[in-house]
Amino acid sequence: MQTIPSAGRRPAAKPPWVRDKKRFRLAVILAFLLMLSSLRYPGVRPLYEEALLAMRLPLSVSFPGSVHFNHAGLTFCALVIWTLYLYWTSLRRHRILFGLVAVWILPMLCGAILTGFQTLIAPGVYAVAVDTDRSGCTIKSSGSQNSETVSGNCSFAITNHARQAVHLTSSARLTVEDGDNGSRTIEIPLEDMWLDRHTSTLTGGSFNEAPLQQDEESNSYSFRGYSFNDDELVLILSDGKRERILGVRNAR
Repeated sequence: MQTIPSAGRRPAAKPPWVRDKKRFRLAVILAFLLMLSSLRYPGVRPLYEEALLAMRLPLSVSFPGSVHFNHAGLTFCALVIWTLYLYWTSLRRHRILFGLVAVWILPMLCGAILTGFQTLIAPGVYAVAVDTDRSGCTIKSSGSQNSETVSGNCSFAITNHARQAVHLTSSARLTVEDGDNGSRTIEIPLEDMWLDRHTSTLTGGSFNEAPLQQDEESNSYSFRGYSFNDDELVLILSDGKRERILGVRNAR
């Protein structure tokens, strides 16, 4: 005989969507810490790399043959994977939603936090942001078999997020190969900038260098671009009281 459920009986409640609250809290804390440590500030490196350098710890281990093992970056990636694993195993439902939040929304929130910090707290030159995707240098090399003349130009996209104007002096350094001499550093003077609050500008400079030694196998004409991802490019900004150095050279 079939039993008819009572009209007043409530359906069974669904189990909570968090399976393990302790593991879920740990995942939230790790995600927040990883998000903050990935901020590229005050230079072009993430904060976790800046912290290691401040403690005079190397970012990578060198092996014979100019091979570098970047243990800092690999450790960060391992922590990201572990955090996603904690999310996945601590939830009963909404796993895909939290995965999208961690992969897509958190990086956007990361940029918003940095902009807010520069707008409300950071003083002077530390309130300035450099668009690394729109900044860099290009050089042209031309000459004879034994020497080549180097010329080029640099441009940098800079935004002032502060609530007051800032006056900046700036210069750039570019390290180029100089044949048997190893390398040579080119100092590139840039124009002074007066940035009103919440404004952007594009500054730059050009250079012509004395001849460099050229390898016999090199072409008589070459063209190359440099970005902040290269070890050779460094940008120096100063507001008269504070100085920021943006670049990855000598970071290992």
